[in-house]
Amino acid sequence: MSEQTLHPAVARMSMLVETLIRQEQAEKKRAANLRWVVKDVQAAAELDEFPEKARTSFDDLLTLSTWWVYSDLAGAGLTRERHRHPDHEVQVPASNSSMRTRATAWNAVAKFLGRPVRFPLAPKDPPKATVADRQRRALTRELSRPAHTPMSEAGRVRTLAMYGVILDTRARSGELVEMTTHALAPDLSTISLIRRPQGVGEAALPIVETIRLSQFTRAALKAWLDIRAERIEFIEGTKDALWVSLRNNHSGQGRGMRRRPSGMPLQIRGLERAYSRAISQLNRDMPEKESAWTPLPRTVEQLRRSVKKIEIVRLDLAA
Repeated sequence: MSEQTLHPAVARMSMLVETLIRQEQAEKKRAANLRWVVKDVQAAAELDEFPEKARTSFDDLLTLSTWWVYSDLAGAGLTRERHRHPDHEVQVPASNSSMRTRATAWNAVAKFLGRPVRFPLAPKDPPKATVADRQRRALTRELSRPAHTPMSEAGRVRTLAMYGVILDTRARSGELVEMTTHALAPDLSTISLIRRPQGVGEAALPIVETIRLSQFTRAALKAWLDIRAERIEFIEGTKDALWVSLRNNHSGQGRGMRRRPSGMPLQIRGLERAYSRAISQLNRDMPEKESAWTPLPRTVEQLRRSVKKIEIVRLDLAA
């Protein structure tokens, strides 16, 4: 990657890395790792969530606040090409090993410059991707706590509702974005979703599963539906998507860019980003409120794979 293609702050990091490699006479593997992290930071800087100042100012880039944004994006697998599963929808999270490589590179640059900042290393052993009953009880308490702002309240409630639905249904990202409010029972006791069998050929017919929802998920959905109703009030066209955006957004680039108001249906990539970002923040906030807190899976796929059992109350062939 040439220096001209990099954002200014990333270009500065690249130059420092090359100087560091020369002065250290770094081994081939270390040099490759350092250069790979520069490319990864550039990929993160291309994403909307990356701080604007950190694209242009190296001083703003090499900070803990920017590191946490970058770590969340990279950890969720958003800085690399999507791993191609048969359903083309799974965003594979970064391994703890690759996250340690990223932190090591940032620390090497900071040390080279004599900066006091220290970027935390990921644990060597990955946490178990299971959700204990006490976590669900802790999140039930979290649902009843007031948030700092209306936006954080809306985002938190949407995330907890989505978390509950995934935990109860083992839904994929594609299945989540297809969910509508019509799929919910009037008392929120069940939800119906369309399963398209994976890896069994095009002849396999989709199946509608009606699945029992837990008390936690019902409470979270009830709170989310109230917030959702406010967001879709002025939306034109169909308004039945269960998961909708909370902020104004845009699609396309340049002259073809179109503004999208809040309340629009979430698409797969937007849903995965929103969930991963919110869960990462929750994992940082909850230890102060719950002493026995264990971090939750940071991606939809991680959480889905942690689910061992769901309660299906009815099966039908999709129309």
